[in-house]
Amino acid sequence: MLLKVDAIQRLEWYREWFERRGRSAFLSEFPHPVLVARENLETETEASFHTAFMSRSQFLAELQKGGSSAPDDRPQIRAGEVRLVRKAAGAAFADRVGVGRARNADVWLPNPRVSKYHAYFSGTSDAGYTLTDADSRNGTWIDGEKLAPRTPVPLAEGSEVVFGPHRFTFYTAAGFCENIGRRARS
Repeated sequence: MLLKVDAIQRLEWYREWFERRGRSAFLSEFPHPVLVARENLETETEASFHTAFMSRSQFLAELQKGGSSAPDDRPQIRAGEVRLVRKAAGAAFADRVGVGRARNADVWLPNPRVSKYHAYFSGTSDAGYTLTDADSRNGTWIDGEKLAPRTPVPLAEGSEVVFGPHRFTFYTAAGFCENIGRRARS
């Protein structure tokens, strides 16, 4: 089965892949951490916003403090979409995986509330991963805490990560495999 690794897939696609090929093939094919999209902070309702750290209205007020513009017509990132946290071909900074709205970002998030170079991931599966805000306009959060610019913060399995209006759950490759394995019908 050919896999177009740059394609953005949904959790269901990964579950079906896991069911057909198995755990060891899954870990071999998907050796990178991932971000699983949650509801977009601009479009979800107060009732669907679930976090112990701040309410949706508090978060949107924080975004407005940065003087950010209104949402545009670019495609929204839908809940359940998976972004691979890995280097893109030809991307800058070999020692990190960049996140931003620039088309050449390793993890591309097309939204005006995401800076061109918003944040970056560093680390390895053995040493652990960190996330660093690249002095973005609207900030980066881990589990409800706004990151200080240019200060690496360790990531835990299942951490909620927010870039502008986009919320994700962070998984290592092994953690993502376990998550998909629990969803699999086998």
